[in-house]
Amino acid sequence: PEYGAPSQLEKINMLDYADLVCLNKFDKAGALDALHDVRKQYKRNHTLWNAKDDVLPVVGTIAAQFNDAGINELFELLMEKIAEKTGIVFKRPVAHHPHLKDTSSQSTIIPPKRVRYLSEIAEAINEYDKWAKEQATVARQLYQLEGTLQTLSEITLSAPTSAPTAVKELSQIKNKLEEQLHPACKKLLDNWAGTQARYSKEFYEFTVRNKVIKQPLRYKSLSGTVLQKVLLPKYSDWGDILK
Repeated sequence: PEYGAPSQLEKINMLDYADLVCLNKFDKAGALDALHDVRKQYKRNHTLWNAKDDVLPVVGTIAAQFNDAGINELFELLMEKIAEKTGIVFKRPVAHHPHLKDTSSQSTIIPPKRVRYLSEIAEAINEYDKWAKEQATVARQLYQLEGTLQTLSEITLSAPTSAPTAVKELSQIKNKLEEQLHPACKKLLDNWAGTQARYSKEFYEFTVRNKVIKQPLRYKSLSGTVLQKVLLPKYSDWGDILK
């Protein structure tokens, strides 16, 4: 059904020569309108101005659906057309089912509720990216507050009466932001220093079946320069690190 505007049908030459026309994916939105337009164009191309839609060899099908009424009708029409053109017929005559105005859309491969499953995947990815951006913003604000609180604490040490109120208010804001930061994100930030330390060593070590495996993290170039195989970003801002 998604072939474009009805005017596109005038450019499709195969409608002039086709003995049968199949409009597949008939469970898509706008399929009935598309079927009407294709039939209308078929009448024009074959000058069948007075023909009824039901007798036209234009069938809507859902190939992904088992025992689809449209597919059955298309098969029957195809067998009749082959017999007409070649004289080859099956031993048993094809039982011609009555024409249906619509073909049921109870697909068994992709349920009707999941016809947008690719869109759902894209939406899930977009939602995740949005969430990650929000969490990175929270982490960045926490980093800024941490620096501000550290500066204020230094001022308080030198002048005890100068900034206690500000420290208290900023601490409350910090506590609220910490509640907004997801535990998994907090764990990533807490473990970042350890991750940096593991990749800065000469070997990356991990254990498999009680055996320590060492993978070299450095290699020497032809000129004798020692280079790290893995370079981690040198961010200090928690928002950038988390993102």
